[in-house]
Amino acid sequence: MIRNLFDGFQKRGPERQIGPVSFVDVHCHLLPGLDDGPETTPAAIELLWQASRTGTTCVVTTPHGGDRGRSDSIHRLEDAFGELNRSVAEVGPDIQLVLGMEIPLELNIASGIGEGRLLTLNQSRYVLIELPFEFLPPRWEEVLFDVQLAGYWPIIAHPERQAQIQKNPRLTRGLRERGVLLQLTAGSLLGRFGHEARATADTLLTEDYPTIIASDAHEPSGRRNPSLDEALTAATKLVGEGRALDTVSTNPRAIVEGRRIELPEG
Repeated sequence: MIRNLFDGFQKRGPERQIGPVSFVDVHCHLLPGLDDGPETTPAAIELLWQASRTGTTCVVTTPHGGDRGRSDSIHRLEDAFGELNRSVAEVGPDIQLVLGMEIPLELNIASGIGEGRLLTLNQSRYVLIELPFEFLPPRWEEVLFDVQLAGYWPIIAHPERQAQIQKNPRLTRGLRERGVLLQLTAGSLLGRFGHEARATADTLLTEDYPTIIASDAHEPSGRRNPSLDEALTAATKLVGEGRALDTVSTNPRAIVEGRRIELPEG
């Protein structure tokens, strides 16, 4: 079945041409037909080839969950993940896939995880949470605190694209003090989501808070592609090579492996 599906599909290579850098992408909309990412398995494979060519060796598939989810059940997500893994084994690239979820900020996240309706990243304590883009609800910080009380470690997806944080990046200050992590989108650092998102991403990054840069990829090319190499270059100009590499390699690998990331003081 897989071979028939990919008749005429050409492998793209060679892989990982940028040398020793190994990226880990903890936010990627990859599962075909279940999300707002690729609609077909060949398109998902093409996205992975592009990620591999530009240095990514591990991708966390993060379909939308909760109220934004388009899948019927966690079992359907797991089945789709298994099918994609088998397809990757057939036609490449040589890249590790793990399963996660992007969860909208809503009440009862912790209970949703406990009941098996929502997923953490690679069965770790890390939970990728998406804030509403326009307005922060009155209890948004309390919701995150409840997640932490339940023993999970929240990561806020693309805060630089949230309208109120764009107006006042200091809204994230209290999160830092409580150990909540921030994940910037690679395209924001490159101006692909507008001036406000880029300026906010630059501000947050230079304040030594965000610990992760991820692709939030939805397509093989275009504004929402999976490449992290250009974002690494942009981050290096802002904070130096060491910290920039931490955001795309060291820290996201710790997340996939379930190891706690300690935020620097200050």
